[in-house]
Amino acid sequence: MGNKYSYPVYFEGGRGRLSKEQKKTIRSYFQSKPKSGGGKCSPVEEVSENIYRIAFRRREDQQAVLQRSEHIVQLGEDSLMLTVKESLLVFRSAQKKIRPNQVQESKRIVLLGKTGSGKSSLANIILGEDLFTVDHSSVSGTATCQSETRDVSDRKITLVDTPGLFDTERSEEDLKPEIMKCITECAPGIHAFLIVLKVERFSEQEQAVISRICEYFSEDALKHTVVVFTFGNELDEGMKIEKFIRENQKLRGLVNRCGGRCHVFDNKYWNNNTLQNDYRSNHFQREELLKTIDKLTVERNGQCYTNDMLQAVEREIQREEEQIRQSSPEDLSPEEIRNQAKRQVGNRFLIELAGVGTGALLGALFGVETLVRVVTMAVTQISQTKNIV
Repeated sequence: MGNKYSYPVYFEGGRGRLSKEQKKTIRSYFQSKPKSGGGKCSPVEEVSENIYRIAFRRREDQQAVLQRSEHIVQLGEDSLMLTVKESLLVFRSAQKKIRPNQVQESKRIVLLGKTGSGKSSLANIILGEDLFTVDHSSVSGTATCQSETRDVSDRKITLVDTPGLFDTERSEEDLKPEIMKCITECAPGIHAFLIVLKVERFSEQEQAVISRICEYFSEDALKHTVVVFTFGNELDEGMKIEKFIRENQKLRGLVNRCGGRCHVFDNKYWNNNTLQNDYRSNHFQREELLKTIDKLTVERNGQCYTNDMLQAVEREIQREEEQIRQSSPEDLSPEEIRNQAKRQVGNRFLIELAGVGTGALLGALFGVETLVRVVTMAVTQISQTKNIV
């Protein structure tokens, strides 16, 4: 399908799986402007159980189809009513039952990279608001781990912007609280890691950052990872990011280990929203990135990346939430209760894990098996001690 069909529409397929011929008929219907309002579109593809996707070449055709929430397609003697939406997550949200006092789950995305890579600017581009502090000096603009949740293109997204967790010059004292906050923000799991790198000539320092990432990331974590480049304006005229990657062996190896998933943004020059279909447009690249993350979620059957440590931290957060609900005289919202619980659990674990190095914490977060076991045992012991007391 490539980049020709950039504007998706999702629909439920009725009872039973659609046959090949039925898919062709539905595509013909959406290609007919008099019938559906649509136009040139991709073949119908199944993305989840009973949920299908078709994408249009022009946004105007997509929007015309979406103006009618329901379409009726004749399939031989039978007719099929299609409920259409712009986002797959609308259907998923409708299918999920949310327990009382449970915060509706958003898609948790973690931005990782060295200081000055443009993580905060990228976070603002993705969420469409200036929520993260951007510092254009050589000093990191993100001194502490920051998390923000917003609705983006019918998706509920939580972005976790981290300080330079992979900076080789950061001290253990600086890094450990930020790693612990990242762990509590991301429990019980992460839908996507974004490794953020600048488009630039890779010095020994940049190569060292990539080596460090490869050292700490498990293969399972890399299956949920996308490499995102910033400062795309530095690409030569007419060059795409794939060609830039091919010219650096270590970079090419990292992207290959991430399933070839990569995107490029520019923090300054690509903000012209009138060029929505242009490769050098942040709007276009954002929609492509979100589609990549959607595809990751579908391929994993909706399951996020997790491990024993993240699940152990989540159990402790839930216990803390219950205590807050029982003891607090205030009428707190589920979000407020959740945030209080994360802060208290994070602070407690930070004290008790004083003897665990930052390397072990990073390796446990990203799924290095031996380090997950070490940190999980420590977390479990902390929980047991607290319960006894």
